Amino acid sequence: MKIKLTFIFGLLFFCNIFLNAQDEIANDSTSATDSLNLSEIAMGLDEIKSDSSITWHQMITKVPKDIYEFSGSALNSNQIPLFAGLAAATGALYLIDREGWNFNKRLFDTSPPFHTFSDIGVDFGNETYHLILAGVFAAYGLADDNSRALKTASNVVEALIASGISVQIFKRIFGRESPELSTQNSGYWKLFPNLAEYQRHQPKYYAYPSGHITTLTATVTVLANNYPEVKWIKPVGYAMIAICGMGLVSRGMHWYSDLPMGIFLGYTFGNLIAPEIKINNDENNISENSIKFSPFLFSKDIGLAISYTF
Repeated sequence: MKIKLTFIFGLLFFCNIFLNAQDEIANDSTSATDSLNLSEIAMGLDEIKSDSSITWHQMITKVPKDIYEFSGSALNSNQIPLFAGLAAATGALYLIDREGWNFNKRLFDTSPPFHTFSDIGVDFGNETYHLILAGVFAAYGLADDNSRALKTASNVVEALIASGISVQIFKRIFGRESPELSTQNSGYWKLFPNLAEYQRHQPKYYAYPSGHITTLTATVTVLANNYPEVKWIKPVGYAMIAICGMGLVSRGMHWYSDLPMGIFLGYTFGNLIAPEIKINNDENNISENSIKFSPFLFSKDIGLAISYTF
C-alpha cells in the first residue's frame, strides 16, 4: 500500500498540537477564560492512572466482548428510536444517491482542486494512518509515562479492530454495488454474496456500510472522549468525517446512503470502548456537545449537512 508521507506528517503535526494543548491547559492555572476547574481535570487523570485494568493486550482480547455488547445493545428495545432515525437518514439519502454520485463525479472529473480535495478526504479514513496515530500516542505515553496517552492508543486500536470486523460482516451480508460498478440506479444489493466471488470482485459488493467512515468516526470518538477538555477535537473531527464522505462518493467508492451506518458503527464502538471522561465544573457538564447529520437537497446541490451544538 502506497503511503503518502505528506498526510503522515499532517497526522504527526495534529498529534503534536494535540499533546501540546494538554501541557498548556495543565500549566495555565490562571486563565480566566478556561471553563474547566483544573483540580477536577487532575482528579479525572488520577482515575485513569489508577486504572490497573488497562493492559497491552486488551486492544485485542477485549474485541469479542465489544462485539457481543454491541450486538446486545442493538437488540435492546430502547434502541428502536435510534434505529428508526438511522433507517430514515439512510432511506432519505438512498433516494438521491444517483444524483449525488453524478454531481460529485462531474466535479471530480472536471475540477483538479476538487479532485485533490476528495483524495485527501478519502485518506482521512485510511486505517493505516489511524494505526500510525495510535503508535504516536503509545510512544508518547511510554516516553512520558502518560497513562492517558497509552489508554488512548489502546482504545483506538481496539475500536478499529472491533468496528472493522463488524463492517466486514455487514458488507458480506448486504453485498451492495459501489457507484463505479453499479448496474442499477442506486446500486444492486446481492444479499449474502458468495464469499469467493466477494473476494475476487470486492467493489461489486463492499459499498454498504463505509469502512472509511466507520474508522474515522471511531478514532474521533475515542480521542474526544479521552480528552474532553480539548474542545476542538469534535468540530474538527466531524468536519473531517464530512470531507471523507464527500471524497468517498466522488471517487465512486460509496453512495451517500452508505455513510449513516458507518457513522453509527464508529460512534457506537468508540463510546463503548472509550466512555467519555466526565469532568464537571460548577455550572455545566463538559459533555454537552452534540452533532446531527442530515441530507440536504438545494437546487442542484446534494450532500450531507452537519449541525454542531456546543
